[in-house]
Amino acid sequence: MRNLRSTLIRYGMGALLPGVALVLAMPLWPVIKPFAMPLFLTAIVISAWQGGKGPGLLATLLSGLIIDYVFITPQYQTVST
Repeated sequence: MRNLRSTLIRYGMGALLPGVALVLAMPLWPVIKPFAMPLFLTAIVISAWQGGKGPGLLATLLSGLIIDYVFITPQYQTVST
């Protein structure tokens, strides 16, 4: 039971920290565009440092998805008129 709780806490931290980075980056995005990505790198590093390889990989995956879908504008778009 204790091992399951520890695992849930570690993976929860790996999922929560990219969300915290998103919450911090959204209001600051207009001001610090190029400097918002280190917030996600910090989330990845802390997740891997405290939780290990699995939570670090989860944080990496979530950070990449958040950066891709929220902050990077698509280069090619289909425009419907």
